[in-house]
Amino acid sequence: MRATGEGRRLTADFYGNLGALALAVYLYVLAVEYPPTARKFPHLVLMVVIGLTSVDTVRRLLKNRRGGQPSQAEPEGPVPSGYLRAGWVVGLMFVFMAFMLLFGFTVGTLFFLLFSIWTLGYRKPTRLILASLLITGFMYAVFILIMNSLLPHGLLLDLV
Repeated sequence: MRATGEGRRLTADFYGNLGALALAVYLYVLAVEYPPTARKFPHLVLMVVIGLTSVDTVRRLLKNRRGGQPSQAEPEGPVPSGYLRAGWVVGLMFVFMAFMLLFGFTVGTLFFLLFSIWTLGYRKPTRLILASLLITGFMYAVFILIMNSLLPHGLLLDLV
């Protein structure tokens, strides 16, 4: 955005990124005092937040320097808006909880990602499936391989 004839102004998103970055660094420093096993997950999450927020901040600065307007990606299908979208996402979380109880964390997460991304407007099946598989695999790797945690197996898988 341009101020009245003067240089370019930074957007509220830029300042929001700076606030999120400062908060993430502060929480990272606080988590150093946790016992070693208890600080693995907070440190991992906060490092991801710091990294992604830094990348987005630099991207916004470069875009502002060039004078480009931020572009909004248009959804590919009918998408609920406002309170309906928020209610839909909350409903999907309850469906996720039911899937997790029945099929376990991994299968529940995979189906939750597939359905939530699809119902919120993204309709490219190859990318949808690939993104869902990659995110589920990443979460599995974080919880099982890095953190050595146990994930719910699900009632139906326990019966088999």
